[in-house]
Amino acid sequence: MALTLNRGRAMNSATMVLKSNRVLMCFYIFVLFAAGAPACLHAWAAMPVQGSQDIAESHYNKGIALTKQGDLDAAIAEYQMALRMKPTLFQAHNNLGLILKKKGDLDGAIAEFRAALQGDPNLAQAHFNLGITLYSKRDVDGAIMELQTAVRLSPRDPEAHNSLGTLLRQKGDLDGAAEQFQNVLQADSNNVSAHLNLGYVLHDKGNIDGAMTEYRNALRLNSNLDEAHSALGAALAAKGEMDQALEELRTAVQLNPGKAETHSNLGSVFRMKGYLDAAMTEYRAALELNPKLATVHDNLGMSLYTKHDINGAMAEYHAALAINPNDPVAHTNLGEALASRHDKAGAMAEFKAAAAIQPGSADAHYNLCNLNLEVNDLDGAISECQAAIGINPNHVRAYVNLGNSFWRKGELESAISPLQTALKLDPRNVHAHSIYGNVLGDKGELPEAVAEFRTALQLDPDFVEAHYNLANTLGKEGNVKEEITQYRAAIHLEPDHLESHYNLGTLFLKMDNLNDGIAEMKIALRIDPNYAPAHSNLGLALYHKGDLAGANVELRTAIRLEPNRPIAHANLGLVLYRQHDLAGAIAEYRTALRLNPKYTTAHAHLGMALETQGDVASAIKEYRTAAQLDSTDPDAKAGIARLSRRFPARNAAH
Repeated sequence: MALTLNRGRAMNSATMVLKSNRVLMCFYIFVLFAAGAPACLHAWAAMPVQGSQDIAESHYNKGIALTKQGDLDAAIAEYQMALRMKPTLFQAHNNLGLILKKKGDLDGAIAEFRAALQGDPNLAQAHFNLGITLYSKRDVDGAIMELQTAVRLSPRDPEAHNSLGTLLRQKGDLDGAAEQFQNVLQADSNNVSAHLNLGYVLHDKGNIDGAMTEYRNALRLNSNLDEAHSALGAALAAKGEMDQALEELRTAVQLNPGKAETHSNLGSVFRMKGYLDAAMTEYRAALELNPKLATVHDNLGMSLYTKHDINGAMAEYHAALAINPNDPVAHTNLGEALASRHDKAGAMAEFKAAAAIQPGSADAHYNLCNLNLEVNDLDGAISECQAAIGINPNHVRAYVNLGNSFWRKGELESAISPLQTALKLDPRNVHAHSIYGNVLGDKGELPEAVAEFRTALQLDPDFVEAHYNLANTLGKEGNVKEEITQYRAAIHLEPDHLESHYNLGTLFLKMDNLNDGIAEMKIALRIDPNYAPAHSNLGLALYHKGDLAGANVELRTAIRLEPNRPIAHANLGLVLYRQHDLAGAIAEYRTALRLNPKYTTAHAHLGMALETQGDVASAIKEYRTAAQLDSTDPDAKAGIARLSRRFPARNAAH
């Protein structure tokens, strides 16, 4: 009787290896912007009025003195008295607005600044103060309008330029912001804030070298400016100069240990260097100072995820989303954590949320493509990868997974173009070489496929999937010796590589090396006790060792795990036949043929069982069907010959 073995499959390397890229793309360092926040308000006419004083001006000057003493309520009373006596004393409205803002009465402050401007629209300080107060109310557009007026009225006021530039940067007008800071530096090249703020803008524009120059200019003027040390550290990290970045960020923390963003930046550099415990210490220090920093929760979560604390990571991602429900980084990373827990539906929901927040993000669509591949939604994977490529035509991983999706669908010609594009963009992409090799192998172009796998291994000798796929292809070429070598190479690199153990065991069984074949199948089942093909092949091997009871158990386990597996039913039929359970054997063969009507061996073995049962006519029919499907089948040929000798007339009738 011929052996019936199940051959292993080619490895789907892209979905197994590239998964981690979903987290990596989300890690970043953010720069501390505190020095670029709008400046303090101007106290207009801060000095007492000199010369001849009327009673109103006396109350005004008392208000200034009381403000300096910290007696704000008494100062308010004096300013109000001055205005009742002299309504045209517009400076009093401005200074009264400053006190009200300090006391937290923003609406009252705004009313006073507007009163000052109603009397004198050219009071630059009142425009400035009104702009800063509107910013405190989150009216950024209104604040910018007032600051622009202040700059027009007082073009040499550095605080007005710095504050206007800061708000323009916040609105994304980087060129306009840079112009404001450059105006300050043209008038005063030693203005520390302008150097620092210009550095922030250059950093935003991707000019890291220019930004570093400005940060260093600021430090030359004030070596104790913690914001400049922090920003310089972030810039050095962006250039990959991690040791210098650590030095700057540690200096910033020493100068001002109470700034959460600096601790966060230091933590991010520690994380980039692989010092996860130190990174988490800094992230937690940042959160103690400011628990509302969503980005810090994200980064702490990523560190915990890297240390395999999935529960801790998910808690941090949820914390980030509680602060900012539209945080795409947190949605993406939470999706990754859920995927690692095999909650594919939850992961899909999180990735879709990230893509909805950032519909123009190629990586968001790529993540959906990757997950669709994992759940075998190939059409969904193709759609999302194409969306990613439409946004970023140079997205190598999207091309790789697009080719992978077409290959898995069996659309080999469609797979070739995206894989070739991926290799054109990145000739060293081992995943593209490996999947392209699978495509060529399925097209029957075996030497070309072998060349792709060998190229992948030249680029990365530890690439397990390339060893595995090369072994499969060498087996198709009949190079059994090197096929075994490549499976063993894969197992050496990854001792629990299920498919390599299974295929190596299958190969040993085909070579009638039952002991080694059984050993490999048992290892495969230790790795995955629910791997039905290994139960099926182990059952067949035990059958050939004469262990019919053990074979029966393994084959029934395979059928329980995969009821629609025709090979397992046919093999169980073989065991039952040897156990003299003809009815059971016939039932299993018929089930196998219902699942696969062209299963030659099942037809031949069903013929044998029917012949033994005495149903000669049905037996001849099954033998003849098997022979029609495969004229070389030895069991069918032997059965027909045997029955022809025993029942020549009955055989001739058929």
